[in-house]
Parts: sequence; C-alpha cells; structure tokens
Amino acid sequence: MRKRVYQPTLYPQGNFCTRRKQRLLLVVMVVGGIAFGNATTTIGQSTAPAQDLAIQSDTSRLLVEKINAIRRLASLPPVDLDGDLSRACRLHAQYLVTNRENPKAQGLGAHTERQELPGYTAEGNKAASASDIFWGRDIAGAVERWMAGLYHRIPILRPNLKRIGLGYQEEVVVLDVISGIVGFDLDSVAYPSDGQANVPTEFGGDTPDPLPKGAPRQAGYPITLLFPFAAKVSGVEAELIDSAGTKIEIHLSDPERPATGFPQQSTVCLIPIKPLVENTAYKVSIKANVDGREVRKSWSFLTREAQTRK
Repeated sequence: MRKRVYQPTLYPQGNFCTRRKQRLLLVVMVVGGIAFGNATTTIGQSTAPAQDLAIQSDTSRLLVEKINAIRRLASLPPVDLDGDLSRACRLHAQYLVTNRENPKAQGLGAHTERQELPGYTAEGNKAASASDIFWGRDIAGAVERWMAGLYHRIPILRPNLKRIGLGYQEEVVVLDVISGIVGFDLDSVAYPSDGQANVPTEFGGDTPDPLPKGAPRQAGYPITLLFPFAAKVSGVEAELIDSAGTKIEIHLSDPERPATGFPQQSTVCLIPIKPLVENTAYKVSIKANVDGREVRKSWSFLTREAQTRK
C-alpha cells in the first residue's frame, strides 16, 4: 500500500460560546492526525454494508476494550460505543477505501467527503471532521499507534469524552472522538499514569511530526500531561529521570512552545530523544503556571520487560 502523508486541518474560528469553542478546537486538534501501521495481518474485516453493521462485532469490541483499559489506567471513566456515530464512521471508512487513489480523498481531503465522489454520505462527512483516522493492515493495532503519538492520544484521554464512534473498512479505521464530548473537563490527566507498568519504549510516529527536523526519528514513548482544556498553561519546566538518577534528554512541546503549528491546547508533552530502556523505572516532574498559579506534578512509571527474541 502506498503511504500517504497528511497535514493538519486548520478550521477558521469564529465567535463561539465556550462549549462550542472547546468542541471546535478539539476538531482542529484531532482531525489532522493520521496514523499508519505496518503490521502484516488483517483481522475483523467485513464486506457487509455499513447499515447492516452499525456497531461491528469482534474488532470493534477489541478496540473499545483497549481504549477503556487505557482510560482506566489514567483513572478516567469508560466510554460507550455509540451505534449512530459508529455507523457514520463506517460510512467514512468505506468512502476512504473506495476513493483511496483519488487525490481529493487524500491529505486534507481525508477529513471531508466530496459529494461528487462515490460513497459520499452526509453522515460520513460529519464523522470525517470529528475523527482520528488510521491506515494500516493490522487494524487491531490502531489504538496502540494512536497512543504512541502526541496528537492522536490527546482526545482519547479527555475526561469528558463519554461516547465514541468506531468504524472500519479494510485498512482504514475511523474513530469519532469529538461528537461524544459532554460538558467540560476539569481534571489534569497524566499518561503514562502514576505507577503504570509495561509502558512501551518507543515513539510511534504522528502527523504532523512533533519531532524537530533533523532529530533521530527513533525516539522514546511520549509522556503527556493534559491540563483542563480551557486552562492557560505557561512557564513549563519538565524533567525525566531514570531509576539510576540519570537525567534523560527530551524534546519538550508545550502550549507556549509547541512542536508544530498544530494545536495541542493545554497539553504538555515530553518525547525522550532516544527510546526508553526496557524494564526501567522513570520519574517525571513538571512545573507550570496554570491559570496564574504554580502547579507541580511528579509521577513514576515502569517500562515493559525486555522482549524475547526468537
């Protein structure tokens, strides 16, 4: 499959009320990111019409279970799989597969549907602008790929995300992480979470790419701290130390000094310059001014055990 490169979608911002603005900003943040997978197996595919599989069976359940397992680790409530939202996601996935070779459905075009192209639906078009999108043969690995980046991870960890839509077709997975937002998020969320074990060691890639130009592309697993969505975050200082007391070099991206022009709102992200070491404890320390007051947060996690090589 030919690799496609996607850029962030930037939507104009108008004079909206606070809740509407939050949802709009989340759309701006989420929909530009596309994750690619390189695994060799394909599971759970179906050629049944979208209307017959509003909520697809085994693979959808597996992906939702993975999302909720991650949210439990972050002390967040689970999300529910919404049938109507999932139907719309499936329709958009079918649209993307049908038009995979058409430039109008590539790049920024992946987040909208054109009426002149086959497979267009109003439902699918709405899902297109509210979703993370994954392209890859192992669609069961979509959640791990989203969480191994910066921009895909953020909406999955929003405390006020209550419902999601999820649909897939062949190598495309569409996850609606906007339409099911309810109210406001008032808590900060660290990931990996405090005390979490079996944490991956490597950065999984993201679009846009949050790593600096010229930096090694094989970097460490991202560490994020999401402050409440509307919070003003400034003066960030961050440090990562391993169990031996060694300070780990990091790429720091925060609201004042974002890695790219793509919005990350109130999120602070540390990406280790090198992959993390397996079976090693790390301590994260972050200091920031949040809405005019100083906030300090420290937590620790443990990376996965060394993989057995056959």
